[in-house]
Amino acid sequence: YVDVVGFSAYNFNANGQWQNPNQVYNPDYNTSTPECDLDPWDNNGCYIDRLVALAPNKPIFVSQTATVSGGGMIPNSQKDTWLTSAYNYLAGQNRVRAVIYFNSTDPRGDLHFFVPGDPSKQFRGYILGVANPAFDYVPPQVLKFTPLWAP
Repeated sequence: YVDVVGFSAYNFNANGQWQNPNQVYNPDYNTSTPECDLDPWDNNGCYIDRLVALAPNKPIFVSQTATVSGGGMIPNSQKDTWLTSAYNYLAGQNRVRAVIYFNSTDPRGDLHFFVPGDPSKQFRGYILGVANPAFDYVPPQVLKFTPLWAP
């Protein structure tokens, strides 16, 4: 038994191309099959739709998400746009109840949205994205008393 279900999804600029939020969170969005492949052993299914099918009465947490900084052919300034778009996309998914951003460095790139004292790693797109009225900030000391799912 579980209280929540979750997944991790990242925009790593694979093959020199940034993925839009729909591609990151629902990777089968543009396949020839209109439905997501809900086979639990196939890693190419739509994450959110899969979890809805797997646990129809459970809230969904995006356990880890992030985007690399531009690099290559994509200017860093587009990271702001991606962050805002990603949070707006997730705000429109009524089963998603939490989003945890992985504000760190990965061997595949810099995932930070904020590093104190380093203006090149302070992205306003995150602030704009989480300002969406669909989101609330819940401090850790309050979180344990906050209901996770209200049908």
